[in-house]
Order: sequence, then structure tokens, then C-alpha cells
Amino acid sequence: MCLLVRGTAPNARLTPWQIVNWVFFGACIVAFVARVSVRFVCFRRLVLEDYLMMLALALHCVEASMIYLFVHGVYDIEALNKGDYSNFKGPSSLVTMKEGLVGMGTSLICTMIGVMIIKLNFLLFFRRLGSSFRSFNIAWWAVVIFTVAGTAAQLGTMTHKCMFSNIEYIYSAACASPAASRYLFMTSILSAVVDAVSDVLSEFGSLACCAVLCCAVLSTNSPAQLSVSPSTSSGTAASTSAGN
Repeated sequence: MCLLVRGTAPNARLTPWQIVNWVFFGACIVAFVARVSVRFVCFRRLVLEDYLMMLALALHCVEASMIYLFVHGVYDIEALNKGDYSNFKGPSSLVTMKEGLVGMGTSLICTMIGVMIIKLNFLLFFRRLGSSFRSFNIAWWAVVIFTVAGTAAQLGTMTHKCMFSNIEYIYSAACASPAASRYLFMTSILSAVVDAVSDVLSEFGSLACCAVLCCAVLSTNSPAQLSVSPSTSSGTAASTSAGN
């Protein structure tokens, strides 16, 4: 599970965040193994979506490792924001908090890219169901562009300097002022909205389009028009388990 052990604190107590983090990552591994097993047992080969999900799993592995290694620094920052200096030990604590911000920034980047790849996995699955229809292809490409552009916007509006710069800049007014806090709040809202809209478009919207197209084909008694490849017939369950 690419579990990393932090040498500087081998006996550190696991936080609830770390425990939940590894539990859900373990669930992702189980879902991925089930997906690949179904695909290989039924068709003896993997398709593009499976390799995309392999990449997404690797990114989420990095994310989980960053949380495991550096989440203590984030807890220390939160304690200082609340006026609790009990764990502050001078320069060494500043380094720990800096590591926490770097780990959090890396984790966020991996999460955004990983989630985008999972959405593209769903879109590729739906693509096989309606690739014969021009209107569906136009809508499909529009959703793909929106999904990728939305992720790019999320990455571009992150406060990178407040996570990856030197300690002096991170703890300056540029990152700790009320204006910086408002910017972070607004970008968080933007990220949530873009993510929710792309979820609807890439999953529910594409599924609805496919359902309409399938009904249209069946109503004309021309089921041959529906281009479904063997990899599609491996089952919606395999695709759904990958999304989890």
C-alpha cells in the first residue's frame, strides 16, 4: 500500500485523519482489484480506462502518503490559529508546519488530478455507448473539455506560494492576512462548484444521454447501430467500482 514510515517520529500516534485516510485508500485498492479481476477474467485484457484508473490509484497513493507523513504539521498550524502554543517548540515547529503545508499542497494537487482521471474513465465508458451519434460526440467532447478545464482552473487558483515558498513568505501578511483568507475561501467555493458541475456532466449527464440514445435505437428496431465493444460489456459494475 506504499505505506511510508516517518523516520523522525517512528512512535508518533496516528491521528483520526490518518486512520480514515488509510481505511478509504484500502477501500480504493479493493475496488480496483475487483475491477481488474472482472475485466481480466472475462476478456483476458485491460483497456485504456483500466490504465487510467491505475494512474489514479498511484496518485491517490501519493496523496495518502503525504497525509500520513505530514498531517501533524497541519494540526500544529490549526492549534496556533486557535491560540494553543503548547506544542510549539520554536524553529523546529516552524519546519514541521512548513512540511505540513507542502504535504497538504502536494496532496491537493494529486487529489484534483486523480479525480479528473476518474471522471475521464467514466466518460470513456459512456463514449462507447453513443459513439455512432454525432450529437452525442459533440456533447461528449464538450464535457471532456469542461472537466479538464475545470481541473486546470482549480490548480491555477491554488495559493501555491503559501504552501511551497520559504517559511518567511508563508507566515507573512501575503498568506496570513484577512484578504488572503478571503481569497482562499472564494477559491474553495469555486473548486467545489466546478467539481460538482463536472460530476453531474460527466456521470449523470452522460448516463442520461446514453439512456436516451439506447431507447432511440431500440425504438427503430436497429440495435446494431449501438456500438458497444467487448470491454463495455464487462459490466457497469466494474466501471462503478472504479469510480469508488
